[in-house]
Amino acid sequence: MKRIALFALALVLVLSAAMPAFAAGKLEVTDEVFYSLEPYEGSFNTYIYAQVTNTGDKDVEYNNGLWEIYNADGDTLDSTDWMNCYPDVLKPGETGYVSAYISLDDATSVEDAADYLLTVSGKSAKENPIVRLPAEVKYVYTKGDWRDYHELYATVTNDTDATVYNYRVVVAVKDAAGKLVYAEDVMPSYVGILPGTSVEIKLDLSYDSVVEKLLEAGTLTFDQLEVIAYVDTDY
Repeated sequence: MKRIALFALALVLVLSAAMPAFAAGKLEVTDEVFYSLEPYEGSFNTYIYAQVTNTGDKDVEYNNGLWEIYNADGDTLDSTDWMNCYPDVLKPGETGYVSAYISLDDATSVEDAADYLLTVSGKSAKENPIVRLPAEVKYVYTKGDWRDYHELYATVTNDTDATVYNYRVVVAVKDAAGKLVYAEDVMPSYVGILPGTSVEIKLDLSYDSVVEKLLEAGTLTFDQLEVIAYVDTDY
């Protein structure tokens, strides 16, 4: 009897090894950057930008996230789960971007936000409503009399056979080494793109307090730009 049981166990192990692994999507943070800034005197904000990648072998949908801020003693200063992922459904190997900010009401300096923890989770996507569109992006700097202008121009092409509305454009700014520095998104929902045509969208970063601080510090150089344009057919 014992030999029969051992043989059955061995057979189960052999069959388990021979069967393919269960296919699933897996959402992972593959790059992130955190800033603690004082955009206005006496006002302290923290910002996070993260690249998430589907490292699994099935479509995955962003489910939720949690971002916690700690002081130097490891105590929680604040936290939020108010964040979004664009796009929120990713095919295997695809990336999306998450961004959020927290205003620290009790902070007295940028050093109060000494550390943080970001976690994101995904769930299986039964359907993928995301249709990606071809896109290109360029950075244009203009010297002004009173203010310098920093603008991103994204050209989005509709390669489908129907007019698309409610499309979103996400631009990631990276340094020379390819590390994420900043991300921004825009949704020009009232402007449709006719089939086979393109539109140019301007993202003016000149009045963005984060961009202003990063430019002052010399950490934002627009060395590498990545753009994602897509339509969420469930929207």
